[in-house]
Amino acid sequence: MDNRTGDRTSLVRHEEKLTAAVQRVARGATRVRKRVITETVTVEVEVQREVLEVEEAPAAGGGAATPGTGTAVDTGGGQAVGAEQLAQRQVDAQPREEEVQVVTLHRQRPVVTLETVPYEEARVVKRTVTVPHEVTETVRREHVDVHEVDAEGVSTGDFR
Repeated sequence: MDNRTGDRTSLVRHEEKLTAAVQRVARGATRVRKRVITETVTVEVEVQREVLEVEEAPAAGGGAATPGTGTAVDTGGGQAVGAEQLAQRQVDAQPREEEVQVVTLHRQRPVVTLETVPYEEARVVKRTVTVPHEVTETVRREHVDVHEVDAEGVSTGDFR
């Protein structure tokens, strides 16, 4: 813009000033999820089982008493047994044809139970961090050049 007043001329010079500001924009999203990791865990458990042991001992009343003599024999249990009873026991103790007794054996077996229990809480916290960031841009500025011009309009060089 020209401002001429009498013998004075003035020009307004302009320049660009770099001003930096910030604008909030979405930078992306984050997914938070839980996943299950499977692992094998071994635990030792003591278990019991019944075993069958065969103990052989002489039959009770193995002493010699003849039937009908009336002799009492102590069977070791503190009880006197008469001769007829002893004879009957000896008859009962004779080998029999195939006598079978069933003995049930028991054992323990491990029982596994799984229970889901809370053990930890994971928190996700969003916070703002401020970091310096440099911005570079080219700025322009107006400069005034004064050149002397001859009568034909040809510049003769800088006036200053």
